[in-house]
Amino acid sequence: AKKREAVKPQVEEPVEEVVPTVDGTAEIAKADYEKLVAAQIAANKRYPRIARRRGQEGEGLVRLSILSSGTLGRVEIIQASGSAVLDKEMKAMVERAAPFPPFPKNLRRRTISFVAPIRFQLR
Repeated sequence: AKKREAVKPQVEEPVEEVVPTVDGTAEIAKADYEKLVAAQIAANKRYPRIARRRGQEGEGLVRLSILSSGTLGRVEIIQASGSAVLDKEMKAMVERAAPFPPFPKNLRRRTISFVAPIRFQLR
């Protein structure tokens, strides 16, 4: 009997124009770098006590830009969570996570901008 391989669902990534390197690794390097940044941001997440007490949950979108050195450029909320307290924390957690690692050598860019979803959910 043949073993069946598990098929992983495809996830749509935000599209941003990338100038590919000769070997075409720039897009992969950018996607990997974004995952690394997202993990670093998630590690700095704090659920505000007041939001917890009020039972507030929400999800928003934050656009951030990072310079090639890893320095945080700018952070802006492009979709609010529905709670001012959670919105403030979304921005603060990105700022706490900075600085980020410098870009990998095969990612020949000055800045990267991308959108990160952030969810606050009580258990």
